[in-house]
Amino acid sequence: MLPLQLHITEPFLEIKVPYFLQIANRKLSFKQMQNGSLIIGGGWQGIGNPNPFFAENDTVKISKNSLYQNIKNAVDLVPSITNLKLKSIKRSYAAWTLDGVPIVGQLESCGIYTALGGNGYTYGPLYGKVLAQLINKENINIDLTTLNPNRVLKDFPTMGSTVEESSVNFTDICNYSIGQLINSTDDAAYNSIIEKDSIHNLPPS
Repeated sequence: MLPLQLHITEPFLEIKVPYFLQIANRKLSFKQMQNGSLIIGGGWQGIGNPNPFFAENDTVKISKNSLYQNIKNAVDLVPSITNLKLKSIKRSYAAWTLDGVPIVGQLESCGIYTALGGNGYTYGPLYGKVLAQLINKENINIDLTTLNPNRVLKDFPTMGSTVEESSVNFTDICNYSIGQLINSTDDAAYNSIIEKDSIHNLPPS
């Protein structure tokens, strides 16, 4: 389980981004919501328990360093978003298998078909297509041997508790633009964007 965070801007109507964009040579991804807001991500980690299943009511805190690096990468690639205001930060745990490989297939224990793990925005359409082919007993041109979900369940420990979903709530933030946050020389801008959450106290690097 990885504690991750995403950064959401105010609506940006000057351009339309009809596709999910992921940049190969840096940690950066772009998605656009129907209202025009940009979702800026790329696997940036928040602050959280690496084993949240074993903690009660665990939530992901916002990492100041991840916030800075992510929006800086975004502005370097798309300078026109510099004046956009950052409106919210979404954070939660992302499920990963112990070997880092997604699981796709049918669970022997109950017959349920499942596909998860990895980059959901990227793999989602392919997961849906493959699951439909499996359920309909169609031929599949992908070798699913290494993705078999039953490999993970063999020695999987029994979990004692679940993770509270409160960590996916949005945090309303202030009127600073992305550019102002990047160029800030002190902590005032960062500290002001959080009302009830603590920020990881790391300087931009």
